Amino acid sequence: MPSYKYLLLALVFLALVLLYRWIPSRKIWAIFSLTLLLTGAAAFWSFPPPPPPKMTPEERAEIHQQQEIFSAWYDEHKKNITQLDYNWQQYHNTLESFKEGAIDIQTTYVRLTQLAKDAKRTQSAVDAHVPPLALTGINYDLVAAVRQKTLAYAEAQQQAISRTKNAADPAQLLTSSPAEQSRILEDTMIRESPPGLFLAEEISALRENLTIPPEKDE
Repeated sequence: MPSYKYLLLALVFLALVLLYRWIPSRKIWAIFSLTLLLTGAAAFWSFPPPPPPKMTPEERAEIHQQQEIFSAWYDEHKKNITQLDYNWQQYHNTLESFKEGAIDIQTTYVRLTQLAKDAKRTQSAVDAHVPPLALTGINYDLVAAVRQKTLAYAEAQQQAISRTKNAADPAQLLTSSPAEQSRILEDTMIRESPPGLFLAEEISALRENLTIPPEKDE
């Protein structure tokens, strides 16, 4: 059906060329051409789009298999994201506790030191959780993009925590004022905090690719 549309366009164009030579009045030719173009455009868009090809049992089975592969990978990936969220929450809780005077700078340093180790382990877990090779084509590429974005975020988060920990080292601080120390740590946090982790576009595309429309799954 789409080929008919382009054939129609070619015929309209040919007719306009011939009419330009046969009609002596350019005004009449322009009016006739406009009418012909409008009629052709209406006919062009009147053709219904071709129905989508019916999905074969093999194609449905392939999508179901891809769904299972992705789901298994993503379940583990969500655990890493949950750990990233937990690390970041603990980071902010520690800085807030110090700012409010609930803990001293030495305790803050100890907590940040342990948290930096936890963040490094989470980063390594994200790095090790590679996309399954059984995923095909665009599905593999999308999962690889999800993993790469998450890894970049994990690296930035670990760096922010580590640098804040270094700034909280009592042996390196040049001031004994808790308020000034808190300001230094807060400045480090603001400067080093990574942008948010946004995966909605890739996950949405994956779900669309791995969903069989009801009308095709009959």
